[in-house]
Amino acid sequence: MVSEVLMSFIAWRADQESKRLHSSEAGNPQIAQFSIKKALKNDFGREVVRMHWSHRPFATRYDVVRITYETNQIFVPILGLDGNEQVGIARLGYDLRKRLGVPNDAVGQETKFDLIIEQTGLWGQIYWYLCTKDPAVKVPAWLAFWSVLLGAAGLMLAIVNFYLT
Repeated sequence: MVSEVLMSFIAWRADQESKRLHSSEAGNPQIAQFSIKKALKNDFGREVVRMHWSHRPFATRYDVVRITYETNQIFVPILGLDGNEQVGIARLGYDLRKRLGVPNDAVGQETKFDLIIEQTGLWGQIYWYLCTKDPAVKVPAWLAFWSVLLGAAGLMLAIVNFYLT
């Protein structure tokens, strides 16, 4: 119950922060048509997206971005693709394509999808860390999250105790 409320709050803050970061000068958000291809072999099982740097001028390696297709959106770290022949290509793993709602039969075809790539800030990063499906990221993130909350609760109790005595 508590974690659901906290996750709703973090999702709301991530959305607000993403809207605040919109900047036409920085190219945020970036709206483009992409051919969706399977993830590179090194990225199998990892939740990362690869696309050419020209489609994400506001994001460097491993920055967390929000990608939207139709009504579906994902928060995901982004990496680059080398070479000008990679412009207009987005490489996503199976799970990310499924969450975005990209039809499986369109992968690797010349079908173009309108994707919106937006910069996220601290709240978007926190949201990704806590919502990723990768247990190597999610478990330590949740341990750190609850540790910070319990530490804050202990600090509050110490302050209250100090003022009451």
